[in-house]
Amino acid sequence: MRIRGDAQESVQKTYSDVRDMLLRFVMDHSDRRDPSSSPFAEWIVTKTGDGQLVVARHAGGRTGADDGGREARLAPSAARRLAEAWVCDPETAFFQPDTLRRVVAKALTERSGSAVALADFAVKVHPSSPVLLALRSEVLEWVGDIRGAAATAAACAGMQAGSDWRTSAAILECTARAGRLSNR
Repeated sequence: MRIRGDAQESVQKTYSDVRDMLLRFVMDHSDRRDPSSSPFAEWIVTKTGDGQLVVARHAGGRTGADDGGREARLAPSAARRLAEAWVCDPETAFFQPDTLRRVVAKALTERSGSAVALADFAVKVHPSSPVLLALRSEVLEWVGDIRGAAATAAACAGMQAGSDWRTSAAILECTARAGRLSNR
């Protein structure tokens, strides 16, 4: 998403704001076990009355490949085991920023107790990655460490945006989070 000119900053800020809103929505509604109590489910059903949407309600179920009823989840020891593996082979592709971003995002989505340790590890491996710093700030805010989240967001916000759209979006996200958390 490389947009040039006057609109670039506006588009990237809008993207960052929408991404943040969607992530908060998914996190707020992803751990609900009773779909009848979901405000989103109630809202979407009300939209069928105007004839613009057709909604089919189904009992909750799994999507994707069947794994015999076992869902792959991050183990509490994931951060420690990753750190041990990194010492043995720090150049492996698994320790690239994008892969670590996915691991930390999965921990955050799962509301895993290892999310902070995984975010800390990712930033240790790539301390100058705005994307990982933004994710670490999000994790710290989620666990209630507002000072840590604000400090990480401020450090990220002070970084230089490159040509990568994710980097630019992460810096804008950090700028917004730092401003919001400084008012707390």
